[in-house]
Amino acid sequence: MFSCYQPISNDEPIVAKKELRDDDWLDLLRLAYTGRKKTFKHYSDSYLSTNGQTYWSDTSQLTAYLPNYALKIRELIGGE
Repeated sequence: MFSCYQPISNDEPIVAKKELRDDDWLDLLRLAYTGRKKTFKHYSDSYLSTNGQTYWSDTSQLTAYLPNYALKIRELIGGE
């Protein structure tokens, strides 16, 4: 996955309407264990749908924090 950010005018409104929610990230993690091709397709489609959005470049670092995600994944797919 390659992303490219370009500077915009200071007058351009900052509008970021599409983003993955915590449940979306958890589903991606589940899919990573059960279907990697589907995971990539799901994530790439989601990411491509954000094309043209404007937002501060540093906010891309503020993705979901999922405490105990491994426990949740085990509950969803089984295992120890």
